[in-house]
Amino acid sequence: MPYLSKSKSATTTAQEVTVTLEVSPTGLWVAGQTVTLRAKVTADGSPVANHPVRFWFIVKKVNAKLIGGVSTNSEGVAELKWTVPWTLNGDTLPCYEHKLQAELYPEGIFSNYVTIKIAYPTDLSLNVPDKVLVGQSFRISGKLLYESAKDTWSGLPNKTVNIYVNGKLIKSVTTGSDGSFEVWHTFDTPGTYTITAEFPGEGLATAALAKTAVSPASLPRPTISPLPQMIAGGLMLLAGIL
Repeated sequence: MPYLSKSKSATTTAQEVTVTLEVSPTGLWVAGQTVTLRAKVTADGSPVANHPVRFWFIVKKVNAKLIGGVSTNSEGVAELKWTVPWTLNGDTLPCYEHKLQAELYPEGIFSNYVTIKIAYPTDLSLNVPDKVLVGQSFRISGKLLYESAKDTWSGLPNKTVNIYVNGKLIKSVTTGSDGSFEVWHTFDTPGTYTITAEFPGEGLATAALAKTAVSPASLPRPTISPLPQMIAGGLMLLAGIL
């Protein structure tokens, strides 16, 4: 039985879809910090709205972990706020370099990679006496700590802390086993002094952010009595520290 041939034609457009990932802040993150991941989805340059986007955290650039999903808004943007944990599914995050990537789901179209580093939070205390005498050696001390886990602070040993007086480096000292440090210093003249302790931070091997502590108040210029004060047979001027 004969059949007549028949054909139909239709057109369709293949659109180029692009997923672009940005993060804020860039570069160095700190455990416990809230960061922003922002993925923009376009098709031939136009925003793709109301479409699911998944965000992946690639631990040590190897193990991909899903950390969240958000649909794009009218501008084609999916934004995720994420608090950086100390561990992710058993993997320690500080002291390593990691990658992030966004995925248009379920199509499986991936964005560019973004590389970040994660550091431990640090804290630094500084102690100085309330009053010192000009020419008298006095103790500057403090302690360097890092947050090894959420709400768990430990001393950070064998790290360099720089001590400054009015912005000038006077001593670099290494912290002890409990993170403590001390420096002895003498003022030759009365005046106003600001003492600063600074941990400059380190690289990924033992990543920690720099932290600066300034004495609770400046050392104000003292009021000097018009009558010399004889102490132990010598002439000494008073320098007050608030």
